[in-house]
Amino acid sequence: MEFDANKYIPAIDALLSVSDPDTVSAKRVRRAMQELFAVDLSDNKKIIDGLIIDRFEQLQSGTLKREYSQVDSDELFGTKVYSKSNVRDGRTVKAAKKEVKDRKPGGLQMPMDLSPELASFVGAQQMSRTQLIKFVWDYAKGNNLQKPEDKRVIMCDDKMKQLFKVDEFSGFHLSKMLAPHISKPAADTVADTEAMENGGS
Repeated sequence: MEFDANKYIPAIDALLSVSDPDTVSAKRVRRAMQELFAVDLSDNKKIIDGLIIDRFEQLQSGTLKREYSQVDSDELFGTKVYSKSNVRDGRTVKAAKKEVKDRKPGGLQMPMDLSPELASFVGAQQMSRTQLIKFVWDYAKGNNLQKPEDKRVIMCDDKMKQLFKVDEFSGFHLSKMLAPHISKPAADTVADTEAMENGGS
């Protein structure tokens, strides 16, 4: 039987809608879904993670609305599931901060090395995928670069044309547009970055 990932879209949207975009990860959302539906998604991890990233990008673009309140989501998924998903409430935020301190970031939260062109555009040498996606959408919104008749399309200004080599692109393809400009950092670089963020010497 063919795997139907689309049936999980409402759950993914609800989880992402009340999650902190700076700490959410595809892995955490997928694990919450596994517990929610009592299924093992490991065989289809790439498909699910790709769908989660796609829905995250749509949420950042504004084409998906945050339609779920914390109360609605707790009622829908249960406190137990959400406590493992790092959504925003007093207890889970503290737990998330402690977890971030205790473990290295991975997946969507891993700091990535940026190409010189992308680094110049964002003003940083390293950023995570979620930070990059959020930055580009915030930049597009702040500079009125969304196509009036289709907000999902970003019209490139001179800076973005120089970076992406196109006049416009669909926000759904943003990850692909960024891919040539990001790479996994060396282990020592990640360690140095974490030390600086934690106030190390």
